[in-house]
Amino acid sequence: MSFFAFGVIVLAVIVLGAGGNSQALGALFTAPLLLVVTYGIARRIATADNNPQLVPILMGGLCLKLIGSLVRYWVSSGLYGTGDFYDYDKWGRTIAAGLRHGHLVGLNGRLAGTDFMRYVTGYIYTVTPARMMSGFVVYGWLSFIGLLFFWRAYRVAISDRHDVTYLTWLLVLPSMLYWPSAIGKDAFMMLAGGIAAYGVACLFANRTLAGLAAVAVGILGMVMVRPHFALAVCGGLGLAVLLKRNRGGIMRTLVNVAFVVALGAIVVQSASTFFGISTFNRQAIVAELNDASSQTAEGGSHFTPVVVTSPLQFPLAAVTVLYRPLPYEAHSAQEMLTAFEGLALVVLTMRAFRRSMRALRYSRDYPYLLYCIGAIMVFIIAFSGFSNFGILARERTVIQPLFLVFLSLPADIDGLFRPSNRRAPRAQLPANW
Repeated sequence: MSFFAFGVIVLAVIVLGAGGNSQALGALFTAPLLLVVTYGIARRIATADNNPQLVPILMGGLCLKLIGSLVRYWVSSGLYGTGDFYDYDKWGRTIAAGLRHGHLVGLNGRLAGTDFMRYVTGYIYTVTPARMMSGFVVYGWLSFIGLLFFWRAYRVAISDRHDVTYLTWLLVLPSMLYWPSAIGKDAFMMLAGGIAAYGVACLFANRTLAGLAAVAVGILGMVMVRPHFALAVCGGLGLAVLLKRNRGGIMRTLVNVAFVVALGAIVVQSASTFFGISTFNRQAIVAELNDASSQTAEGGSHFTPVVVTSPLQFPLAAVTVLYRPLPYEAHSAQEMLTAFEGLALVVLTMRAFRRSMRALRYSRDYPYLLYCIGAIMVFIIAFSGFSNFGILARERTVIQPLFLVFLSLPADIDGLFRPSNRRAPRAQLPANW
């Protein structure tokens, strides 16, 4: 599978290059290099987990991801011919040229948001070919690394015996292969979200220093790009810290609570500045959701959203944010593909509903489940105002790895969470990253 997928990548790039596409030359250099780097990572992980089968799984997943990046490049630049990646690519080449001559190009405006992604692209172009297709490949690889962090978080926090199913879903879900695979914020947010999730898992496995560091890095990345995602992470982490059973000692609990409070204050302040909200309260949040609805109501993918302003609206908003569009709402081939994935997730949710409900019984002992629930709830509220299916499908890929935690739980939930299978204290944990 890995060699077949690799052959497809090389063939596609060569064909594009033969057709006069100079962009292909950069990708022809970058893609094999990233495959070699990832092979080393895969070998190390397989050795740590004592599972040689992980190497072909990870390499096959990366090949699919790189194919997704090339498809995204072709659709975005060939069919639509527009997107933020044009701006990032242009400024990235300018910044990279400056860095190669020993100076940093200054940008007007605040660092967070667009300017930050311009600088990230510039630094990437400094060490890789400054070509748009190559940039797509690199950003696709960064989102792939983010998915690996989500997987490692699952192993640390939930189970190291049933994690391959979860990993497989992360690597083959079409939206994961396609949307966060372009130059831009989506891929970077996948990386930051994965690092933050891994940090949360480490915190609850009594790896306090590693957990605090990873959460801080992940949150910082989110704050610099999309602070509202950081709010979801803080909401989930706060719920988990408050409701989990105290098994780490009073001092570790106090450290975690203080960390969450400080982190939440920073994120709220950053989100307020980012959105121009002077007072962060319910009225401001509702106004921002309504504003998001009006701003995303353009194009053929427009629909009437269910903005969450009370608990009664939450169930329908959750269906919209997590699953729609459904097949009868699709108006293009791309929407139809997204709709069939949404329908498949509906079926998987129905099949996993009972075991997910049973898993909630153990959530205080496995607080990563509480983290997932809290982050998903905050995300649903924050994005309930979006009224464009295309934007919604792209944005929710960052939260889907946490949603897939519940869909990939094994049928024997009680056996998975029985006391004999609970995580050992820090000193007995294997040294896997």
